[in-house]
Amino acid sequence: MSLIDHFEQRLGRISGGVRKMDGLQIAHYENGRFHDVESWSTLGMSRHILTVRGTGNRYVLEAFLAVRKIPEELTADMGRCVEWIANEMVGRHEARIRGDVQQLPGVIHPLSVLDSIYFANPVYYDEEFYSVELEPNGQSAGIVWLIPVGPREARYVREHGWQRFEEQLERSDPDLLDVTRNEIV
Repeated sequence: MSLIDHFEQRLGRISGGVRKMDGLQIAHYENGRFHDVESWSTLGMSRHILTVRGTGNRYVLEAFLAVRKIPEELTADMGRCVEWIANEMVGRHEARIRGDVQQLPGVIHPLSVLDSIYFANPVYYDEEFYSVELEPNGQSAGIVWLIPVGPREARYVREHGWQRFEEQLERSDPDLLDVTRNEIV
């Protein structure tokens, strides 16, 4: 299965996107598995081998962001968010994996306090979505879910660890697709 097919099976058909440097693209998807949700993903980030800071572990990754439908004039902001994260990772050759937090240059949405990204497994989707075998070389790429979080949530992850944060997510059960949601801590 191609990378595009892998994403389109869950996120919907590609409805637009932009091509960036080094073969990296940002794709926009609509009408996926969840009603009134649109998504953006990287395509081509997996051409870069990324290293986890501190461990030296190396990963090949693609990433996606999924949000409840927002006004059309704000959709470009979501694509720019994914692009910014991808450029940070590729530019630094640094993998961001489950439990990492990255502050954004600003809030993700004008009506939101969410100003950081939490990197997670795509638990709203089937387990087969967690990775994809890339054509034609058969190398496997991990799929990272970019979840917008607020400053208190980002601080909580840094101070208490991602396991405790994910336990809080399970207890609170917020709508992680809502970029205007309140923080859980």
